[in-house]
Amino acid sequence: ATGNRPRPVGTAVIQQSRCDCSKSGDYSQGHGNSNLTYMSRVPFTVVTAVTGASLHPRTILILGIAILLADGFSMEASNFFSIRSLESIRRADGLALAEPFPVRQCAVMFAAFGLADAIPLLTDMINLGIASFQVAVALTLVALFVVGAFGNRSQRLLKKNGVEMLTVGMLAATVSYVVGALVAPLQGDNGD
Repeated sequence: ATGNRPRPVGTAVIQQSRCDCSKSGDYSQGHGNSNLTYMSRVPFTVVTAVTGASLHPRTILILGIAILLADGFSMEASNFFSIRSLESIRRADGLALAEPFPVRQCAVMFAAFGLADAIPLLTDMINLGIASFQVAVALTLVALFVVGAFGNRSQRLLKKNGVEMLTVGMLAATVSYVVGALVAPLQGDNGD
């Protein structure tokens, strides 16, 4: 009954769109695998696009690390504000805080995603030379399957979820590789 009491106009949208996570404290509820789907694909698509465009390998590290940090920060800043908003709703409903330290949760998630997103960049960081791309692809595909399989709570869908995540990651990488190859002629002779 308390959760249905009228709210000021500014919180009406939050009340209508919120899921039960404000009561349960489970902030992954209602968000599915969106963060997990993102994981490892963005730096992986940088690796495939740069390789497709035949750019210098250091470009992979520059773009990959910049995107990893900037997108990770953006994602977790949004997560922080979301948690803070949901906790305000809980407080207004007279419920105890489920996550009293949203900064801690966001920092842990940032570190976890940062480590996973670094997988496709590792081969260029340790300079495996010509095999870097192939090893990056193999490691990332394994990571995508594992994250897809175990990122969902349903144990009976492990293989299906892993294959779905792997497929989406492979398609994204293929698109970025083809775009890199198609756009490469626009760079002229000073692509290195």
